[in-house]
Amino acid sequence: MEQARLLVMADYVLPAEALQKTVTEVRLLDWSAIGSDEDFTGGFLMFPEKPETQISFLGTNPEGDHMLQWCGISIRISRNVIAFRFPALFRTWLDFEAFRIGLNRFLCKFLHPFQSTSLLFLPSHWKTPEYNIRNEMHRKRLAQMQHKIAYAESSFKRCRQHLAHCLGEAAPTLREAVGPTYWETSFFDADSGRLCCLAAIPTNTTPIAEIAEHITQELSFQCLPLFRENACAHAPYIRKKPSEPRSCQLQPDYDRRKYPDFRSAIEAEQAARWNAHCFFSMELRPTHVSIRFRKTATGLLYGPLKEDCLRFMRQMLLPFRPTEILLCSHTLLEDLPEESDFAQIRSHLEEHYTSYTSLEDIGSWSEGYVHGTARPHTVISTAIFPHG
Repeated sequence: MEQARLLVMADYVLPAEALQKTVTEVRLLDWSAIGSDEDFTGGFLMFPEKPETQISFLGTNPEGDHMLQWCGISIRISRNVIAFRFPALFRTWLDFEAFRIGLNRFLCKFLHPFQSTSLLFLPSHWKTPEYNIRNEMHRKRLAQMQHKIAYAESSFKRCRQHLAHCLGEAAPTLREAVGPTYWETSFFDADSGRLCCLAAIPTNTTPIAEIAEHITQELSFQCLPLFRENACAHAPYIRKKPSEPRSCQLQPDYDRRKYPDFRSAIEAEQAARWNAHCFFSMELRPTHVSIRFRKTATGLLYGPLKEDCLRFMRQMLLPFRPTEILLCSHTLLEDLPEESDFAQIRSHLEEHYTSYTSLEDIGSWSEGYVHGTARPHTVISTAIFPHG
């Protein structure tokens, strides 16, 4: 059997009278930046050498659905669902994070005008295990449902119900999305990207290497298992026993083949780095300190992990006496040189993205960031951290 391609189903809450206008606006957007994203295009079985800059309108089908196409991606906009058929394997989407991030950028740009709230990621076809088939009538019914989901479903709610009937509950995480299964996420999660926190620090005459060595020795933090996506590299792994929170120290990250010690690496590169293989990584430069997480902004700042995440960032930044705070997605910083100082980073964000002063106000982590102030020696501004 041919390998399953990737299908994505999205709901939308756009009023019927605004649909045609929105379809036209989305079609006329410039898609050249998405088409030049190698992480995205690399996941396709075949991608045009010269990507189209705009989306083509193929007309409407007998059911009245709008049919669009862009670089091999078929898009059907029905009454209550937007269905995407990608010329990429479902397995590729599962296995390669860079492709998932690039694909999310495409989906975010397309779906924002339609006010989408939820997404389903599923294979274009699957084989139902024999032990799940009760009789021939049931087999025929499952085949009909599968075909309707893939080609003709016009309701997001009904699509979810049919998937649950055919495949059971959605996989709780991507790591568990194996075998015949599907994955459901809120649109805001797909929109967020991984969380990055940047903090401006006061101008200091103390050499950066000396500050970094002091931080390495003195700063401890609580290792949080729920923040992790893999086993801790510095703790014993016990398969049947869940990890427990524990106190941990920063682990210097530098090329040991190139530099004799951490201080030499810092002096040569004017940057100190820690915890390359943890649930976060941290970097100190002369103007700022950054903390990059491996989980999404929405997963950390809007869900059950929020209070722990805010507490953790306060704890990690407090020794640096921060004066300004920027919260954004990693992807917003990709066009910046690695050696950019805090003023350059802030200027880049101000020029290209929307600024907010509160987590609760931000409309899109793909298009905006949170900017606030911090009081030295205390905690980060309550505009960003409500429980200061």
